[in-house]
Amino acid sequence: MNRDQVVALKGKLAGRDLTSLDLSGLDLSSADLAEADLTGSILRGTSFQSAQLFRARLRESDLTSANFKGADLTEANVSQSDLTDATLEHALLEASDFRGCTLLRTCLDHSDQTGIFLSKAFLVDASFIGADMKASDLSEAELYGANLEGADLRYAKLSGARLQQAHLLGTDFGNADLTGADFEQAMLKDADLSGANLTDANLKNTDLSNTNLQDAVGLCCSQLESAQLNRETRLPKNLEIAWEENTGEHLLEKSTGHSFTCKDRP
Repeated sequence: MNRDQVVALKGKLAGRDLTSLDLSGLDLSSADLAEADLTGSILRGTSFQSAQLFRARLRESDLTSANFKGADLTEANVSQSDLTDATLEHALLEASDFRGCTLLRTCLDHSDQTGIFLSKAFLVDASFIGADMKASDLSEAELYGANLEGADLRYAKLSGARLQQAHLLGTDFGNADLTGADFEQAMLKDADLSGANLTDANLKNTDLSNTNLQDAVGLCCSQLESAQLNRETRLPKNLEIAWEENTGEHLLEKSTGHSFTCKDRP
């Protein structure tokens, strides 16, 4: 099948074999590609806006700058593909497979990513504003500088994820697995980490102002030594904080102008 045939049949492409085709720049908006196989295809700048891609296969494809706004990729397999600068805003991505993908600067704002697989994905400077990411798997994902403001990551897996300098204002990590996650210099202000597993998580220079850490497990004073806390930061019961207005050499200087000492309770 060639490019012209694909365009002519875009409403009847469900289940078709479209492997290794160059469909760059085509307008496949609202196309029916359910269960179609586009493995290894070149789809640079292709528009799939509002397209049906349920259980489609796009493995190892070049999707640079592709537009999937509002598309249905439920249970699609997009693993090992390049989605640099792609748009997946408001897309349906439930239970889809994006493992090992490159999503540099990709926009996934307000998308439904419930149960998505993003382990070991490269998500540097990607945007997930307001995304539904409950029970997603982002273990060992690279999220340096990513924006997850207001995203729902309850019960998500982020063990070993790298979130340095990530923007996580108001993000919900309730009961998430954050074991060994790196939050160095991340903005976690107003975030909810209640019930999360923070064992061995790196919180160096992390902004935890107004953050809810109640019932978090695996958190100890040594992890908070250089974190930025304020009096509204809610800590688990195993930690005791003593605040001081006047800075002493034995206390930790904070950007809030306050200092504290932390004690681990048995």
